[in-house]
Amino acid sequence: MTSATVLVVDADGSGIGLAVAAELAAAHGGTITADSIPGRGTAFTTRLRALNR
Repeated sequence: MTSATVLVVDADGSGIGLAVAAELAAAHGGTITADSIPGRGTAFTTRLRALNR
């Protein structure tokens, strides 16, 4: 099963949340990538391994 959630946010900040999210993803065998288009924004993709149940 595949699931995706898209969240669009226009916010300012220090950026520490992305560093924390990247550490959490890495700790669980995942990754976070960024695709940026100048003047249009940045899309972040988080990938985590699926559970085998």
